Amino acid sequence: MASNPQRRITLGPDGVVCKEAELSGDITFGSRCIVHPGARIVAEGGPIVMGDGNLIKEGATIINKKREDSQQPVLIIGNGNVFDIKSYCSASIVGNNNTFEPCCRVNEYVTVTEDCVIGAGCTLSGREELPRGTVVYGSEHSRCVRPKSSSTQTSQQLTMLAKVLPNYHKLVKS
Repeated sequence: MASNPQRRITLGPDGVVCKEAELSGDITFGSRCIVHPGARIVAEGGPIVMGDGNLIKEGATIINKKREDSQQPVLIIGNGNVFDIKSYCSASIVGNNNTFEPCCRVNEYVTVTEDCVIGAGCTLSGREELPRGTVVYGSEHSRCVRPKSSSTQTSQQLTMLAKVLPNYHKLVKS
């Protein structure tokens, strides 16, 4: 884990953040957040505030980039999001219950609302707000809207990982 003299980490109840994750800047995790080893969370352009029950897997990157207009907005990430292996997110806002599949890329100025899925390898780079339930998929980054999703599986993953990860990794203390 990279050391950063300006680093301030706040960890909510029942959260598990592995020390092998790279954390820098002002980051607040809600309850039951799980951060795998090798995940990268960088608050260089302003703080990152995460809600409850987020899962950040190995190789995932979440970054609040420095802006050209010198503003330092807070990157707010809602509840129940999954940032899968090697996903990249510098979105301006992330709502609740979204899935960022492996190797997807969501750049700044994108707002991901609720119940969205950014498919494996898909890139979102323009200024846009995804409507609730949007699924971005395929090599053409096609889109459709799906009915409301269920987050039961994510909740089960969080419970299992909160028990298993401390057995094999050193953890960050708030």
